[in-house]
Amino acid sequence: KFFDEHQNKTVIVLSDLIIPETDTPGAKAAYANRFIDLLLSVEAPEKQKEYLGALGWLDGYCLSNFGTPFVTLGPAQQNEMLRLLTRPSNDARISYGVKLFSLVKQSIVWAYYSSEIGTLKELKYETNPFQPEFPGCEHPEGH
Repeated sequence: KFFDEHQNKTVIVLSDLIIPETDTPGAKAAYANRFIDLLLSVEAPEKQKEYLGALGWLDGYCLSNFGTPFVTLGPAQQNEMLRLLTRPSNDARISYGVKLFSLVKQSIVWAYYSSEIGTLKELKYETNPFQPEFPGCEHPEGH
């Protein structure tokens, strides 16, 4: 396990905000956080540091501006943060956060659409049927 409890909770909240449950289950139900945690546990140290830096930046910004970490913000403030982090900014501090948040958002989207829920329920991808045996060519003259 790579994430500590707080980091894991942050990724769960972000997952639910980025791909919420609609008529299909969302990223939280697909356990996007667990998939990301597993991948980061074997990722290069610089990538791990970058991801944790993104989560740390988010909490740092929220603590400075709202007095509380991201996960304990109300829904309106959490959505305000997401809007802030998905638009270009002339403020260097926010611009840096936008760049970092992009990494987190991409990982959540990738984890979701790599999951069974994202692939089969959201995209309605129909897999190729499994064939337990393949008889090969069946015409009498063969090859």
